[in-house]
Amino acid sequence: MKKRSKKNKHSKSKIVLIIIALILVIAGVVYYLHYLKMKEIEANRLRVTFKSNVKVEINSEIKMLDLVEKVTNGELINGEDIIDTSVLGNKKIEFSFKNKDNQDEKKNLNITIIDTVPPTVEAKKELTSYIGKDINLLANVKVNDNSKEELTAKVVGDYDKNKVGKYNL
Repeated sequence: MKKRSKKNKHSKSKIVLIIIALILVIAGVVYYLHYLKMKEIEANRLRVTFKSNVKVEINSEIKMLDLVEKVTNGELINGEDIIDTSVLGNKKIEFSFKNKDNQDEKKNLNITIIDTVPPTVEAKKELTSYIGKDINLLANVKVNDNSKEELTAKVVGDYDKNKVGKYNL
């Protein structure tokens, strides 16, 4: 009888080891299948590469498409839209894409709107007046700027209409 119980113990141990081995094999197969599925999902994921450190001139005409370098596994929907660049500073731009599964996805990009173009001033280099006569120094002065702000010219410097002289204003 003792021999039989040892045999049963060895049989039960072998069965337990076989069950554990089967569980490990099944867990490994499930993990591997999950890994393959995740790899497939990642390979089909929408990827977008935007231009970096985007700085655009105020009131310039920029399309959304101009800021995208590359789209993988999808397409840009609003690429022809014009970005409003009328206000200086940082601006968050929202892009719309269709992914491979034809679902809408949004991506954002921060840009900086700058003004590097100085205003232009159109005026005569020299004006002549007679002593004691009033003169409108700003009569034919025009100031333009790409910011489209209304700029007002002003005279900087001192002059005396009652004294003969050359004044740098």
